[in-house]
Amino acid sequence: MLFILLIATALLLSICWLCVRRNTRGGYGLALATTWCGIGLSFFVQWSGLLFIAAVLFLVSGACLVVRPKPRWYMYASLALVVGAVAFLGILANPFLSDHENLVHDYPFEPLTERLAYETRSERRPPSVGFSEERLLGLENRIASTSSVMTGKYFRATSLREIHEGILHRFINSPGFGIGRVTLGPNPYWLKDGTFGDVPGSPLQPAYEAVSSIGAEPKTQKDSPPRSEAENLEDGKLLYEYGFSDFLRANRYGYVRDLDHVSGFLPHNFLSVPESHRHDAWQVFRLDLVSLLKFDDPAVYISDRLPAMDELKNAKTRPLDAFEKKALEELQQGEDLRVSVAGDQMRMLGSIRALKQCLKCHQVERGELLGAFSYVLRRQ
Repeated sequence: MLFILLIATALLLSICWLCVRRNTRGGYGLALATTWCGIGLSFFVQWSGLLFIAAVLFLVSGACLVVRPKPRWYMYASLALVVGAVAFLGILANPFLSDHENLVHDYPFEPLTERLAYETRSERRPPSVGFSEERLLGLENRIASTSSVMTGKYFRATSLREIHEGILHRFINSPGFGIGRVTLGPNPYWLKDGTFGDVPGSPLQPAYEAVSSIGAEPKTQKDSPPRSEAENLEDGKLLYEYGFSDFLRANRYGYVRDLDHVSGFLPHNFLSVPESHRHDAWQVFRLDLVSLLKFDDPAVYISDRLPAMDELKNAKTRPLDAFEKKALEELQQGEDLRVSVAGDQMRMLGSIRALKQCLKCHQVERGELLGAFSYVLRRQ
């Protein structure tokens, strides 16, 4: 690999030098164009070593195009900078090599097969019928957009893959030195947190009061004007989609080779309480997770905090109430959100369907109903 890189570097340098020596006036422009072609070729073949060398030569050629020194000074400067860049990157790569074994130990492969074995019991899986493809695509795009490069999904998954797919191992055992075998090392910041401002666990439930029946007559506040069904549904959708994308943040998935080899997975949880910034909007009073596949009958987890999968392993459960049973039937027929309002209280059941991002781990079909969020909302 190093030998091929040296040949490519010598060829690129030779073309640039030949351009400058044969055409003193326009040679620097030709050299600049040549190095730009080298950068494009490096991107195409994904060759980081050649990319860096071409970038160095591009900067040298651009500077000489402005200053226009004698050709021999261009040759001296380009050669010196390329040699210096090789030495610099070789030194820069050393910390990644020494930390490799520690990273493998800290972020080992773990199997998810046994943890998700209950999903294979078909008698507990309700049929997936009639779900909206448009709504499913909307949620998938929302997850993708809120878990972009800026929130660490790309960097974290890439770093974990580099640890376990042997990129660093090949670096250590490859012949040569410096840029001939350099690779982008894992960033400890992304490995640890996975997102900006991440905190362990989920926030406390907004309230601990007993959930009143949807059929009871609630106290209506005099300053709360009546709202139309469309307005209530719109508020509910916003809170549901906010909570859905927060709970399924893709920057916590880690690196998944297969179900038996998952590294760096962080259990689903909430980073904050779903809320609307409208002064008269509905506010979350309580939010619970409904399990559909793990138990013989659907059950609702009881927790002092918003649902966090690692904290619900031994949590108590309760059976579905009348509203949740009726709403679940509609979700199983393809609805994504069921809303019921009585005065200043609103009950809401929102589906948790398997998105394309979920299928790497969950042994289900896309669009299948995995669970639901049960909301109790109050007027602000």
